[in-house]
Amino acid sequence: VDGAEVDVWICHVLSWQVPVLIARLGTNVHTQLGNHSLASAHLKRLELSEVKLKGSFLDFSSCTALVCLRMHACIIDVDKIFSESLIDLKITHCNFDFGAVTTISVPSFLFLVLAYCEGQTPMLEVMPRLINASIKLGWFDEDRCGKDTNEDHCGEGTDEVHYGEGTDEDYHKLCRNCCGVCANCWGNESNRDCV
Repeated sequence: VDGAEVDVWICHVLSWQVPVLIARLGTNVHTQLGNHSLASAHLKRLELSEVKLKGSFLDFSSCTALVCLRMHACIIDVDKIFSESLIDLKITHCNFDFGAVTTISVPSFLFLVLAYCEGQTPMLEVMPRLINASIKLGWFDEDRCGKDTNEDHCGEGTDEVHYGEGTDEDYHKLCRNCCGVCANCWGNESNRDCV
């Protein structure tokens, strides 16, 4: 599937002022969409599956009505995911670029699911309205430590592999400092996944 053709199709559909756009290409090739951001005052829900996202595509400052974004099995190579209006974000089984950290800047978030993604873990900016979050790193996530997150027993009885660079002490600090914050998050009651 040609990415330029998909871009034309997406722009054409948005010109109809649709409230929902679902792009599930299902090719396993990850068609690259344009590097430009979408613009729609009417789009409320966007679902993307099996596409490659680069540039400013995930800058939704021109999608003022967007409240729900779903991304599944996408390759995400952007500096920032930005929206003033988005309240519900679900990113599952996606690959974030290893070369740079993607920042998620969505101050109006109420619900966040970041599950089984690989690559560099995105940086989450302040989310003062957040109600529910579930964050589960993928097995090959760059920042996954794999250690027991109990501060007194970090690393005891585990044979899991560390991914990313750093010393065991760096990973121990990552577990202790981050997992304690997420221990009460919805879907992460076991306090086993580091963020």
